[in-house]
Amino acid sequence: MDGSTLREALWTFLTSNAPAYVLADYPNDVRLLRSAVAGGTTEGQLRSGISTTAMDKEGRTAEWVEAWFRSRPILAARRHHAMIDAQALRMA
Repeated sequence: MDGSTLREALWTFLTSNAPAYVLADYPNDVRLLRSAVAGGTTEGQLRSGISTTAMDKEGRTAEWVEAWFRSRPILAARRHHAMIDAQALRMA
């Protein structure tokens, strides 16, 4: 899809569950999301009601993600696929 269609689709998705909190497992993921929905971004926020952060690689969330992957070796083999990582982060 083109950039404007992607931007609107993302914005619709994020605001349909407002207030939304986006957790990413890699800092560049947050930068890419912010770039995709560009407009009015500030540190920690995309637009009003949408907060973002990168996951602490040493924290409790990381421990839960790692435990989830250890118990699911088939999914662990596909780690870094966006949907697989999203499932792990959702669980955490």
